[in-house]
Amino acid sequence: MFDTAKTAIGRRGPSVPARRFVEHIEDRHATGYTSALDWGCGRGADVEWFNHLGFDGRGYDPIFRPRVSYKNTRTKFDYITCFYVLNVIPTKKSRVEAIKEAVSYLADGGEMFIAVRSKRAIKYFSKDWKKHRDGYRTNKNTFQHGFTDEELKKLVTAAGLCYTPWSMSGFVGAIVRRKK
Repeated sequence: MFDTAKTAIGRRGPSVPARRFVEHIEDRHATGYTSALDWGCGRGADVEWFNHLGFDGRGYDPIFRPRVSYKNTRTKFDYITCFYVLNVIPTKKSRVEAIKEAVSYLADGGEMFIAVRSKRAIKYFSKDWKKHRDGYRTNKNTFQHGFTDEELKKLVTAAGLCYTPWSMSGFVGAIVRRKK
């Protein structure tokens, strides 16, 4: 239905959320929390940057890295990043399932960082796009949905997880942990 391969931007460096993530966890990284899975990594620029910084960075993407799967393994990660993934998924149910799937690879005591495009950002770009469900069909035949903090919180809690806001200029975000 949608051409999801066209949503992955080719980057020369790390995304803004990836830079903010590293700033946020610097102290923990220095004490041995080093494994990171970029869930929905696209072409892998953030994964390369994580590795350059000394992380054990891995990536999964159903289009660009479909053979890299951690299903049926016991591999767990200190951190999971999920940047600009949920906003390209066209149903709420599928967004919740994506969160559940990604967090299943989180080690005990680990954290998942989510960043999505804001409603404001999507509104700015959507002038020529067609309305579709709760988002838009873009001119590239991709789907985009903009989020509010409250909407992201509802998705995270619907997945049965703990939510902490992590929004910054340019994106809406959350730090996600398992309930104890």
